[in-house]
Parts: sequence; C-alpha cells; structure tokens
Amino acid sequence: MAITAVTAADPVVELESFSRIENVDLSKLVDGEIAAQRGALMEFPRGLSVEACFVVKRTPAETMEQMRTWDASPHEDLKLYFHKAIQSPAKMEDFQEMKLERALPAFRWLVEKTAAISSDRNALQISRKDLTKASEWLGKGRAPAEGAAQFWKKLLLTKTIDFQEKGLKGDFTYDFENEPIWVENELQSLLAESPVVEKRFHSFLSQTPLVKGAPFPAASYDWELLDISGHAAFNLGAFYMKEIEPGHYQGLDCTYYSSSGIYASFTLIEVWPVQIAGAPASLVWEEDVVSAPSLATVHGVERMASGKVMLQEFKESLRYFCEDIQKHQGIP
Repeated sequence: MAITAVTAADPVVELESFSRIENVDLSKLVDGEIAAQRGALMEFPRGLSVEACFVVKRTPAETMEQMRTWDASPHEDLKLYFHKAIQSPAKMEDFQEMKLERALPAFRWLVEKTAAISSDRNALQISRKDLTKASEWLGKGRAPAEGAAQFWKKLLLTKTIDFQEKGLKGDFTYDFENEPIWVENELQSLLAESPVVEKRFHSFLSQTPLVKGAPFPAASYDWELLDISGHAAFNLGAFYMKEIEPGHYQGLDCTYYSSSGIYASFTLIEVWPVQIAGAPASLVWEEDVVSAPSLATVHGVERMASGKVMLQEFKESLRYFCEDIQKHQGIP
C-alpha cells in the first residue's frame, strides 16, 4: 500500500524529532496500530504524561473536528457519564441536562460531599470565593441530589464565564486548608517538564491560556461528568486548534477545572496530512499530561505503575476514537 506525505517535510521525521516514540512504522499505523509511550518521570511531583501516534483515514481538518466534538460517553468502560458542549458566552441552559439521581456509589459520594461542602471543603475542589456562595447555590428544601445539581450548575456556569472572559487569570484556585493550588501554575509546571515539546508548540501555545493566561477567541468549550478513582467528578474543558500550514494542524485540549481527582490536564495534538493509496488521511501525535493529587505521594515502582495504567487508558480511549471515526465514515 502506497503511503506518501502531502507536505514537503517528512511527518514521521518531524514527529520523531520531538517525541519519545521511536522507530515509527507508518505502515503498521495504517493497519490500526497505536504506538504509545510513557513520558519521562517528572520533577514536578504531581505530574504524569503519556504520548501516542496513530493514523486516521480522514483528512486532517475532519480529524481535528472529530477530536473537538467527540463524545466518548457511549463507551461505558471509559466511565464518562456526560459530555456536553458549552456555547460562548455560556448560559445556564448549557447545564440543564445535568442529573445526579443515579443509584451509583460514585454519584452518592458526590451528592453527599456537596451537601457537606461548608464543613468538609477539602473533599471537593472549590475556591474560597465559591465557598461563600455554597448555601445560596444549594438552596433550601431541595432533595440532596437536586440541591447538588443546582449547586454544580451554578458553579460550572460561573467558572466557564470566568474562563471565557479572563482565561486562567480568573478564579481558578483550589483553596485547601493545607495549601492553595493555582491551576495556571499546575499547567505551566507540566508544560515546562517537556522543553522540546514546549519549543515545538510555542508559537501556537503562545496564543492560548496555557502560556499567556488570557482567553483564545477561537476556542470551543465543554463540560463532562465522569468517574475519577470511583468518584463522580465534573471537568470543564476548552479546545483550541490552528492550521499552521495547509493541512497541518496543532491543537490543545485543556481541562482548566475539575471538582475532584485531578487538578488540571492538557492534551497536545499535532496532525499531518498523508495519503494512503492516493486517499487523504492523517498522521496524529498526542501527548496527554495530568496533574493529580494522588501522584504526589507515589514514587518509584508505584509511580511507574500509575504511568502504565494511564497509558493503557489513553490507548483504549484512542482506539474507541479511531473506531468511531471509521464507523462514521463507513470504513470497514
């Protein structure tokens, strides 16, 4: 099967110039293989990363659009309950489908911790400013699940509007009793751990909150309800992409708020145009990077095991993504 690059540069050579993945075999990727690698051990105590590359039998523009809009919730083993787009500017209607009445331990935990948030604020990640609104947002006389849903609708709306207007310069601090955590610092500390990748993406990232803090006008936004370590948690995300040359894209998928389990995360994406037997396709590289409180207490073998689990989950998610694109396009 003839596989050719569309741009003058060799995309595999470019990929290997900044990635930890070595000996990329494009023919194997075309056959469905996902080449993946754990990231280097970080000095940043809460950080972990993995990266992967694969081929999608769609144009780069179509691939990026699918990444921007993909909803993984139909795949139950990924433990994603909801994935919903948020308009700009955000409105309360964006969160109306939220329901927390499910009879699952993960949901019961979230409802119970939300009801007790004023006395046990370390269980959930909110700022002091948000804590002052807790009683008002929970309301009086509501059933626990209804009150919790009302609280999170208002908090997520407030956070989204803050991010849309101010980027990471908004109120994105987790005010724990022992120490505050600033999301902007978490993300930038994670990025600094990979100077080669940071240099590769610097021009693009300099236009996003990950580097300059301020909003990026071409972003799209979403909220998710998912299982993180057995607990139901909310994530707020923003997706950015830019065509850096014809058919060649860079992207950023950033989680700038999480209610528990992680502090922040981002996925860097690069997509090159290739042709497979004369048909347009995409070579995709991704790096998934996360800051999580649980990682600060694991070292050595335990940290390597955490990286292995993260890598397996990352590859599983990418397999579903590729399968969904192929089904959408009718590829056998």
